[in-house]
Amino acid sequence: MMISLRELDAGPGVVLSIEKEDAGSLWMKTPAQGGSAALPLDAAASSAWGNARYMSAMVSHTSHDVLVLIFTFRDARGREVSVHFGILPEVPTRLCLPLQALEGGRLFLDRYPGVLQTVMRGDASIDRTRLGEVLISTPPSTAEREFRLTEWMLGTEEPVWEKCANRPLIDSLGQWTGREWGGKTRSRAEMIARLREERAAALCGGGAAGIEIMAAGHQEQADTVEPSGAGAGAGSEAGAMAAGHQEQAETVEPYGEAAAGPESGARTIAEMPREERAAAGAPHVETGPGPGTGKYGRYGGWKGLQFPATGYFRTEQADGRWWFADPDGYALFSAGMDCVGPSSPMHITGMKHLLPALPAPEDGYGDAWRRDGAEFCPATANLITAFGASWREDWQVLTERRLRSLGINTIGNWSDPQFIAASSLPYVLPLQGFPETTQTIFRDFPDVFHPEYPEAAEHFAKQLEPLREDRRMVGYFMRNEPQWAFVDSLNLTEEMLKRPARYASKEQLVAWLQEKYGGVAALNAAWNSRYADWEELYQPQKFQADGASPARAEDCEQFNRMMIRRYVEVPARCCKETDPHHLNLGMRYAWVASDAVLEGCEWFDVFSLNSYQWKPDRRHIAEISARLGRPVMIGEFHFGSADAGLPAYGIKAVATGAERGGAYRYYVEQAAAIPELIGTHYFQWNDQPLLGRFDGENYQIGAVDVCNRLYPELAEAMREAHGAMYEVRTGTRKPHSREPVEIPKTGF
Repeated sequence: MMISLRELDAGPGVVLSIEKEDAGSLWMKTPAQGGSAALPLDAAASSAWGNARYMSAMVSHTSHDVLVLIFTFRDARGREVSVHFGILPEVPTRLCLPLQALEGGRLFLDRYPGVLQTVMRGDASIDRTRLGEVLISTPPSTAEREFRLTEWMLGTEEPVWEKCANRPLIDSLGQWTGREWGGKTRSRAEMIARLREERAAALCGGGAAGIEIMAAGHQEQADTVEPSGAGAGAGSEAGAMAAGHQEQAETVEPYGEAAAGPESGARTIAEMPREERAAAGAPHVETGPGPGTGKYGRYGGWKGLQFPATGYFRTEQADGRWWFADPDGYALFSAGMDCVGPSSPMHITGMKHLLPALPAPEDGYGDAWRRDGAEFCPATANLITAFGASWREDWQVLTERRLRSLGINTIGNWSDPQFIAASSLPYVLPLQGFPETTQTIFRDFPDVFHPEYPEAAEHFAKQLEPLREDRRMVGYFMRNEPQWAFVDSLNLTEEMLKRPARYASKEQLVAWLQEKYGGVAALNAAWNSRYADWEELYQPQKFQADGASPARAEDCEQFNRMMIRRYVEVPARCCKETDPHHLNLGMRYAWVASDAVLEGCEWFDVFSLNSYQWKPDRRHIAEISARLGRPVMIGEFHFGSADAGLPAYGIKAVATGAERGGAYRYYVEQAAAIPELIGTHYFQWNDQPLLGRFDGENYQIGAVDVCNRLYPELAEAMREAHGAMYEVRTGTRKPHSREPVEIPKTGF
């Protein structure tokens, strides 16, 4: 069924143009501040939406970056859910939305061919059989948006995706073909020479300044290098080595597969035998800033303040400030880097028409392929091209040296297990497989009173056993960004009572209400309800038909807190019993949607929060710390710039690389000045791939690009911030105070 485009009503500043020769084709132009068009639905139209299973549409645009297109659905009760689609420029793309998703079961939807990330926002759910309005909108951008919408329709079957003509958006190095920028690598030869020269300098103990000089030197060559070759400076042993290899640059022989790493589904650090971790534990290079040098201890702690040594990381307070204390007792403010690995894998299923010819596994590039060919890692392929069979060892030497030169003192979440084993830097561990139950109450929130939950928690905690005596491990995160917690003011009790499943948690609720009220008549009087007996509480239509009352809201909120407390407490207790030495670093909440989210979080040693702001919220962090009696750490933050080589700039965006460096310094130094905050971990080491990672994110947020080039302005800002953070923390230096100039994000 085609949806009538003529019924769309343009909002302020929005221009709609229906093509005369094709009434099913619409051009929509929105201003830079964003805009929308509304489709009102009468009873008949609402019924059609309720009976359909899929909404689909063809969209194309020629914007300078990713188009974020938002479809918002409002039901008769005023609730709404928005679906955000990411669409690449110059690529006609068919969108598809399974309408069942409007009922609230998921946050991120599966990717369809050609589409980037698809994200759900808004209320927990809506009644899609009683829709009153559908809106199409774009968020604020750096410029006005114009796109073409055709074939907007409803159906009971998924649409058919036609075979698309090949139109590569990336070159053989994984870079965007649609834009030029400063720092773009011009040839394989240039990349090989740069990486080999920097690798040689790392082995020779070259300092951070040497790395910067090499990067600048190759940057100056960039505009003069021919695509088929490159020249190399040979003013040093490292330069001579690079020059020697450069002659071979365009004729790199195929290599045998290197040892399997995370790119091919490798083991976690906990799954590696202890003797293997110990054998790999000594770093290749022990020079430069970082643990074991100058004013820092062997675990990275600052020698300016020392607590009693316990042999493991812990938290301490001194003069009103929280700290990590390293195993030797030295104070640590954790400056971490997430996802330290060779590559950010690119999801290529459904995107192959946008790819150039890729190197085959049998030609020595097996480590660049993942998930049975569903993912390809351009950055890993570039490392194989540069270093051959020893690519992993060479990358590890290079990256260890870089992290030390940047002042990074902690390897952050989701980092490469083999790199962690080979490094001497402290690290944090993301636990795998948070406890689940057969039935979930809302999204990923389990049936916490079911016997499955504590059983799963015991199994979950066992992964800590091999690491109990690892002194380099700061602690572990139990999970990341629970999806149920993305809905503001979510009440899990109410969501549970709206569903027909006979959850064990629902039985626990009924038992609790029986104990509180005695008889169902007393419950009805308090709740303004009409239950004939306790059994009728298992009938969702009875709950939804009754009017709300203050007593019902209070009871639902109290049991909501009881469920959240059990959700945290059960696995946290199992983890602490299994591993009493290491810190429980929490669940890395995306934000604290309500005070109820903090229930049970005193079981953590540190409360973790992912904070995508220009600086951490000092007041909010102080409130959380006071409520829990625990310090707080930031698990994720990032900044992207519009002048680099990707069409999406992340959740917080600036115009230039220089501004991006300033944003990093501002964030970290402002964070160091907050007494309750004990660490900030940047997300992430690598840029995300242009065609999107597993879920479609393709942000320019990395410390290195796809050709493994450090972004120089960001690198310099990291050194400055990390060099100043202990003076800032102890109040002997003021934090960097220049606020970044924000531009509208191109994120989902």
